[in-house]
Amino acid sequence: MAFTVKIGSNLSPQDMNFFVNDLLNRVPSGTNELILDLSECQFLNSMMLSGLLNLLKACREKSIQLTLINVGTSAYMLFETTNVLELFKVDVNSLRKQDPPDLNLSVQRLNPSQVVFTLGGGLHSSQQCARFRESYEEVLPDFSDAVLDLSQLHHLGSAGVTEMFRLRGLLQEKAGHLVIVSGTDSVESVWRMMHLSSLIPKVASLEAGIKVIKQWSVK
Repeated sequence: MAFTVKIGSNLSPQDMNFFVNDLLNRVPSGTNELILDLSECQFLNSMMLSGLLNLLKACREKSIQLTLINVGTSAYMLFETTNVLELFKVDVNSLRKQDPPDLNLSVQRLNPSQVVFTLGGGLHSSQQCARFRESYEEVLPDFSDAVLDLSQLHHLGSAGVTEMFRLRGLLQEKAGHLVIVSGTDSVESVWRMMHLSSLIPKVASLEAGIKVIKQWSVK
């Protein structure tokens, strides 16, 4: 017997914990499959993903199959990027296909050795990563410090993360630095789930990022 429940994307961490505990209490006796409908879930944050993992663990302990249906592009990408997709049973026939956002990219030179890259839309496909790579390689000989502004980026995949670390490595070879400006909720979820905050300095605003690299230039 299957039991279906819908979940939205406006749950706080406390709401998510209550939802998981309450849901387990409401599952009828004899249920062998719990179907979680994500059709009203526009995005997943790290706390919601953690709640789903807790729910998955509890279902396994009760020998209940947890199935996710109507998963949107953003949520599916988060599963892929954080390497948890294989843990869940996802009904691929019900995936909510959404056109992936284009990469919006701008480059602002602060001075001869410092630059700001502003990314918007999505950075996950090989084409988007190649475009980003071309943009920084074109100006790389001229700068050693960079701000990467993710405040307008809505989709970040593992390939995009890899490209950011490649840029950081190239700057480090020149004794330079890379600082990240915090992104949207979906990007921040990826950042936390991959434990990236301790690897690349991150600030809350573009103004703060520019201030940091200007301080580096006088050291």
